[in-house]
Order: sequence, then structure tokens, then C-alpha cells
Amino acid sequence: MNNTETYYKAIRFYQEHHPELINDILNHLVSKLDHSRVVDIAERADNIALIKGYLQGVQKEDISEVNEALNNLYVEEEDYDALRQSVFKFKTFDQIALAEKVQRHDVMEFRRIAAELYKANERWAESIDLSKADKLYKDAMETAAQSKNNEMCEGLLEFFVDENLNSCFGAALFMCYDYIRADVVLELAWRYGILDYSMPFFVQFIREYVSKVDTLWDEREKSKKQAEKDAAEAEQAMGVDPSVAMTMGLGDQTMYLTAPGYGYDAGMQGGYAQQGMMQQGMGMQPGMMPQGYQGY
Repeated sequence: MNNTETYYKAIRFYQEHHPELINDILNHLVSKLDHSRVVDIAERADNIALIKGYLQGVQKEDISEVNEALNNLYVEEEDYDALRQSVFKFKTFDQIALAEKVQRHDVMEFRRIAAELYKANERWAESIDLSKADKLYKDAMETAAQSKNNEMCEGLLEFFVDENLNSCFGAALFMCYDYIRADVVLELAWRYGILDYSMPFFVQFIREYVSKVDTLWDEREKSKKQAEKDAAEAEQAMGVDPSVAMTMGLGDQTMYLTAPGYGYDAGMQGGYAQQGMMQQGMGMQPGMMPQGYQGY
């Protein structure tokens, strides 16, 4: 058979006249078929349940039409275990549409799957509301913590104290610890008289706070000591003796600057060295002055 249309004609024939053999023909032609088209043919004849085995075999290809056909079939059969495995293993399908379809199902496990689908799509409020309605408080706490949202976590705390669910309040403080503000916890615990349930939270909070302060203080002290050490090393490197500093780079003239009687005379006009120094520096005898010298 080279004409692919022949395959689909055969499928329709077996579907109508030999439905018990439909999966056999489908599995025989599986590599040659467009699975989405096969689903369409079966849905038009309302025979999805007949090709369930075939659909389960090709679901590994994660095709949206196949996934949705099976998921809807599992809902009709009320097989929530199969539905849970399907929706969390194969992701290509309209997850929000399925969640909306099963969130009001009579069986709680289907509503729980809806809450999990909302959570997977970051629809935190819808997921938490479903979990609270079914008293699945652990699921609600996990969703709130996963949201990393202060309002979600603290809103759940308020729900627990309003419902007098003190144990859940304490558990939520542990599970949502990183996303709850201490002042909010203290206010709720004081208003509802449940400080005992909040004490483990505050013990942990104070311990972490003190540890952070100690760490910052140690870093400050280390930084301060390092700065003092660097400053001392800089002073030591620059702290050369003044008499040595005056001799640097002056060559033979050093003897005139350091010899007794030839230092700087602050009383001379213009700040020049003594006359003897100038005469010596010009190769003249003391007392001799150049002709015409008038002084400064």
C-alpha cells in the first residue's frame, strides 16, 4: 500500500465492522500513521475507548491530541491514578482546561489533581483554595511555600487562626518559614493567644538573626584590622629618615648641606645658604665676591 489514504479507510472499516480488531490494525500500521488524525477519526465515531491500547502505546511521543484523548477517557472512567500518571509524565496538553474540568468532580482525588495542575502553572490562589476546600492543608502549605509569596503564605496563616487550626498554624510557620515576616507572626500569635505555637519560629528567627549580626561584626573587625595593617605597612614604606632623604639624588653637594656651618640660614634674604657655601660652590675663597656683586 503506497497510498496513505488506504490506511485510514482500513481504520474506518475495522472501526465499523470489526471493532474488536481495531487495535491490531492500528498497531500493525503504527509507524505509518498520523496519530492526531487517528484520534480525530475515533472521536468523530465516538470510539476513543476502542483505541485506548493504541493510544497508550503511542503516548510516549507526547502528542497533544493523544494526551487529551486519554486524559478525557480517564476522567470518564474515573481512573484518577491513570490520569495523575498521564498528566505529570506527558505535559503537552491544555492543562488549565483539564484543571477547570475536574476541579468540581465528585471524587476528591480529581479535585486534587486540579489543584496540582494549577500549582504547576503558578496559579497559586486557585490551587490553595481547592486544597483548603478539601481540607488538604499540607497541600495548601506546600503550594504557598512553592509560590515564595509573602501574601500567599501569610494569608494561609490567617485562614488557620480564623478556623482555630492552631496545629496547622504551627506547621505552616515551619513549611513557609522563609516567606513569612516575623512581625506578622507575632501579631497573629498575640491576637489569638497562641504564642506557644509560634515560639519555635521565633527561636529559629532570633538564632539566625544573631548569627547574621555576628557574621557581619566579624567581617567588620577583619576589615578594620586589615585596613590598620595596610596603613602601618604604608607608613613603614614611606617613613624614611629626613637626613637620608636630603642626600638622595644630590651627588657631591651633600658635603655642603651636611657640613657644620653650611646649613640653611633662615635670616638671609631669599633663603640662600651662607656666603661661604656660595663661594665654595663657585670655586671661590671665603671673603671673595664677584666684581659687581650687590647681594640679594
